Amino acid sequence: LTMIAACAVQPPFYVGGAVIPVLQQCGECRQYQYPQRNLCGHCLGDRLTNVPVYHVGELVVTSDLHHSLELRFTQKLPWRIGTVKLDCGPTVLVHIKDLTLCPEMRVLVKKYLQSDGSELLQASRQA
Repeated sequence: LTMIAACAVQPPFYVGGAVIPVLQQCGECRQYQYPQRNLCGHCLGDRLTNVPVYHVGELVVTSDLHHSLELRFTQKLPWRIGTVKLDCGPTVLVHIKDLTLCPEMRVLVKKYLQSDGSELLQASRQA
């Protein structure tokens, strides 16, 4: 079983009340990419489709955001953010609520809808 096949999930795309994030997958080389682009970053193919993916990876680094120009974040400062290297390839920027998470830990990344309608990726401890 390839890593790419191991990452794909079937409907419904919800885990614990959160929406499973969707990544672009190239129809030519089958690589996942983030953020979304017009062409594949690996082979420059243009057959890109959005695929829900089970997002498990390794937390690479964390940092605390102490200042933001975005009003929705200024009310919640300091805000912990981090970078996660997903098992299926891409690296994503995430928000971290669980302050016990630290680099090299295995995490699950979920997409949450905020009250203002915006979406964010959040890392949590892998079960």
